Amino acid sequence: MADILKKLAAVVFITMLIWAWAYLALEEEIEQTGRLDISPAIRQDLFVNFKDRPAPVSLKLTMKGPPVQIAELKKRLRASDVDPDKERLDFFYNPESQSQSAPGSHELSVVAFLNESDKLKDIAVTVVSCEPDVITVEVEELILKPLTIQCLDEHGARLADATIEPASVEMFVHDDWSGDLLTATVSLSAPAAEKARKGPVSEKPYIELENGKRIYSKSPVSIKLPTESLLQDRVSNPLKLGYIFSRNLHGRYTVQLINENDLRTLQYKASDRAFKAYENQPYHILIEIHDGDENAPNNIQRQIIYNFPEEFVQKGEIKLAGPPHPAIFKLVPVPKKPE
Repeated sequence: MADILKKLAAVVFITMLIWAWAYLALEEEIEQTGRLDISPAIRQDLFVNFKDRPAPVSLKLTMKGPPVQIAELKKRLRASDVDPDKERLDFFYNPESQSQSAPGSHELSVVAFLNESDKLKDIAVTVVSCEPDVITVEVEELILKPLTIQCLDEHGARLADATIEPASVEMFVHDDWSGDLLTATVSLSAPAAEKARKGPVSEKPYIELENGKRIYSKSPVSIKLPTESLLQDRVSNPLKLGYIFSRNLHGRYTVQLINENDLRTLQYKASDRAFKAYENQPYHILIEIHDGDENAPNNIQRQIIYNFPEEFVQKGEIKLAGPPHPAIFKLVPVPKKPE
């Protein structure tokens, strides 16, 4: 009897091993989306982009793996964004790791690249297919050049009165950059600008190589702005209002300004000389009239142009005291003269 039980146990054990092996040998497929981006860790002297494809590139992935691993992957993909185990199928391309750092064009086999990644090795799945399956990578060698640093406020206006130390920085840029392109930028938010008027602040200059993507210098600079003690609260009333008409509409339409009362008075801050210069402007505010405004079915709302003297804007000696106001108007045809 004991021998029979032993044989039966052995058979059951072997059967379980066979079933376990068969289960593990099974593979399940899933379809997911992922992203391929350019690694932020590439060398500073290399400029890398995907030809005809803005980064990051969206990937349509078909993956396979053992059911246990696929189930685990699905669980991690569905996890909350705040879950540290949340899986994101984000991949980063570095030309050096693919032996593609030489300047020129290179073909990247996406499936092979993904299957070599540590991410897929860690989760024990493989990519069967991917759309796109091949991406052309363009690599350019950048040149180290000295760049003059400019300081901008949060609206993009130049703060010409900013003291920047050092006044220039060396950064890697395209070989054909020259003239006005040889400029790096530091941008100050309103709180940072306020702080810079009380003491120096530290910011890293940046350049934009493509599509607004910023590349920052490793070395920060010190920025100091003069105090605003020379700026006083000013009021202009009544305002001299002007219109900028297109040639096609000039003389054919007049402007009916719906919120004229809101635009009669302007509150701003200015130094004495900036205030005098602004008061002498032929127009204090301007409203642009565009072709097509005559066909608008409803009232038109457009940001007005504050005709502050550019010299004093650049020097930080004149600025609005509050948010800008829009003009609300419609165009009215000029009656034809009787023949």
